[in-house]
Amino acid sequence: MPRRTKEDLEREFERVASIFQVITDFQRQEMPEMAEYLDLIPSTEEMRDTVALGKATLSQIISGTQIAIDDFQRGLSDFNEETHYLRALAERGPDANRFLAFYRERTGRKFHADVIDTEQALRSIMKRGTIANDVEYYAVGEIVNDLSQRSLSEAELVRLGGMVAEFERLQGA
Repeated sequence: MPRRTKEDLEREFERVASIFQVITDFQRQEMPEMAEYLDLIPSTEEMRDTVALGKATLSQIISGTQIAIDDFQRGLSDFNEETHYLRALAERGPDANRFLAFYRERTGRKFHADVIDTEQALRSIMKRGTIANDVEYYAVGEIVNDLSQRSLSEAELVRLGGMVAEFERLQGA
């Protein structure tokens, strides 16, 4: 795999840092008992300073932040192989639903569509020819159902639609 450019790393850092910021803002609002713990989490500026001082690379900061996002997502969804991601969120109750609403209100986007780099995920999915998990499933579903998107050809949309149908068939088995 080719090395990511500095610009690619910056874009990825901005993406994961913005998602993580919304998560921590939600936690501060909904779980005030966690304030002492949340105060220990470095800010975006502190993360950048760590890189500038040579204490970590931007790639390491991105990886650590992505792990924190993944941990939060797993905690929200109580995900297991037999339960679809959004259904698990709905069954989890008001905390998960409040977070999804909070995220959408804050960003104008859906959390599950943001947690992965959609462009990279689409390239991987198209190359692989299958949808690997529920997060990819919902991200692809958003794209396939978005009538305003113009980045994919009709043939690519049909192919992705077939992958969605196959994933649903396999999950129902």
